[in-house]
Amino acid sequence: IMAGEGLFWVPHPEGVWVPGTLISGTTYETDFGDITVRAHERGQEITDPDELRGVADCCSLANVSAASILHTVRARYARGEIYTNVSNILIATNPFKALSIYSQEHIELYRACEDASSRPPHIFGMCAQAFNGLMETNDLSTAA
Repeated sequence: IMAGEGLFWVPHPEGVWVPGTLISGTTYETDFGDITVRAHERGQEITDPDELRGVADCCSLANVSAASILHTVRARYARGEIYTNVSNILIATNPFKALSIYSQEHIELYRACEDASSRPPHIFGMCAQAFNGLMETNDLSTAA
């Protein structure tokens, strides 16, 4: 599916919002099969290819909507990337399995980084940003 070719967010009973290509009138082709949706029920047109890729930070999308955030989280989860940023908010999805992303090596990777946003989204990045913010303002009293 390519953005900008009559592609819209369409409501779906299981997927909530899924990308669908307009094929005729009110019928859209999706990964879940063809769906018929009234025009007033359909979501925005997908014009930014990044809406389909699963970017690290949803705020980098040209069009931020509930549908694009949901799809971003879904695409990242399918790739095994359980963390997604929305600016300085971290969305975490449960992978229902043990992951090797909580090692001392990962801690040091984010601790040593001056700009955690240059790394993939991770809880350690959020912690590093919070700690660095406290150090910048010299206000360690709020950390207690």
